[in-house]
Amino acid sequence: MTEHDLSKTIIPYLDRHLVFPLLTHLAEYQLFPVEEVTQAQYELSKGTNMFDYAKRLFEQLHPDEEVPAGMKAFLLLFFFLMLRMMTFRV
Repeated sequence: MTEHDLSKTIIPYLDRHLVFPLLTHLAEYQLFPVEEVTQAQYELSKGTNMFDYAKRLFEQLHPDEEVPAGMKAFLLLFFFLMLRMMTFRV
């Protein structure tokens, strides 16, 4: 089945947010190993503002390891900025 898969061909031309559902589909149908798909989702999410999603993916991939401090700092900064935006609405 993977010999007919075109995902590797079309992914470079898609917006990164459109790639997530495609990768989820590949994992659900077990066209590729779930761990490889999760790693690809993690790498893709690191370049977005989806910090919480990236953190969950990291925890899935590395259950024994602590979340990197840089990722925690970005997550806290993002939530602080969102909270600040919500409190200054008129």
